[in-house]
Amino acid sequence: MQEDFRRRGLIATIALGVVTTVALPIARWDAPAFWDELVKPDAVAAISLASIMGISTLVLLWWRWYILAPPAAAVTAAMIILGWGLAQ
Repeated sequence: MQEDFRRRGLIATIALGVVTTVALPIARWDAPAFWDELVKPDAVAAISLASIMGISTLVLLWWRWYILAPPAAAVTAAMIILGWGLAQ
């Protein structure tokens, strides 16, 4: 069962990364006011940290370090929410 969750986590992380990457240029084109807030230094810092933590979580799942993966995922989620808040 643990391997099944690991596989789902890896697939979901990659899928979310692809969707997010596609959404950024669309946001720039479709929501320029939001884009202007998104590229402010504090929002960029939070989003960058969220990306780093997301990749770290992916690596932890890949290496099967299951004890460290949930806290890393929680920090990733917190940084995403912080980045969203700073972009408002």
